[in-house]
Amino acid sequence: MKHLFCLILAFSGATLLAQTKPEVKEIAAQFLRHYDQLEIKDLANLFAEDATFADQTIAEQNNGKPILLSGQKKIQQMYQLAFKSASSIERIISHSFFSGEMAVYQGKIKVDYGKAGVWEAEFIHVLQIRNGKIQSQVDYVDYVNSSMNGKIVMEPTSDLKALDSLSKVFRNREVVSDFSHLLAENITLSTKGLHAMPGEFSGEKYVFIEGKPKVKDKLAKSLKVDTLRQSKTLLSFISGNQCIYLIQNFEKGPDAQWHAENLAVEVLTYDDALKIKSIDTVVDFSPQNE
Repeated sequence: MKHLFCLILAFSGATLLAQTKPEVKEIAAQFLRHYDQLEIKDLANLFAEDATFADQTIAEQNNGKPILLSGQKKIQQMYQLAFKSASSIERIISHSFFSGEMAVYQGKIKVDYGKAGVWEAEFIHVLQIRNGKIQSQVDYVDYVNSSMNGKIVMEPTSDLKALDSLSKVFRNREVVSDFSHLLAENITLSTKGLHAMPGEFSGEKYVFIEGKPKVKDKLAKSLKVDTLRQSKTLLSFISGNQCIYLIQNFEKGPDAQWHAENLAVEVLTYDDALKIKSIDTVVDFSPQNE
């Protein structure tokens, strides 16, 4: 599938690079270490006072409500509650990348809750780190296919199956008419991972487009055929009102062979009318030898 790579290139017309500060990798490593060792106080201290936390995928298991928090203290309380009865955490990182202010981890996590059993799920952590502190954490967890003691926790609902069908139409789009009816009027499109780049990406702003006409136009431009690039979905899942994809982009080299170039996370969020209200991507634009 070529669509994601072309969508990213449509913003700039060229492959761009975003330098990653050493502190981003260091703080991200500390985040994983304190998280996995259940050192909640130390974990919370990594967050800025006005940091935010979001997990919309949990809605399936939280009476239809996402977790949206603001403030270091609330984030600490959330972690204390979530892991109150946990005795250990085991994590396997399958993919990770760092670009600009962004740190992204994807893998599988196992939490031992003692007598209650061992809970296991696929996850993606997206951290935004600035001035030595985590400014935001966005989690995407495959709660629908998560398991407790090896047994799937829940079955997909009819709404989730509908989102799956709609997302397949959108992601396999070939012409504008294939997807325009899926877009909400107030849809937004954003791309992160571009921090500290020249031109329109300078400063702290990321690509952000709002409104169906502008988003539709940008998506239409992304449909340009690029014979030198293609992409492959490494992981996909649906939970809450979101469809999440981890994508590997490839570029054809001088040897006519396909070579892995970078990773990206793409998230489609739907409204109650099953229209896409936001398309959010985090892309690894860091230099490959960084």
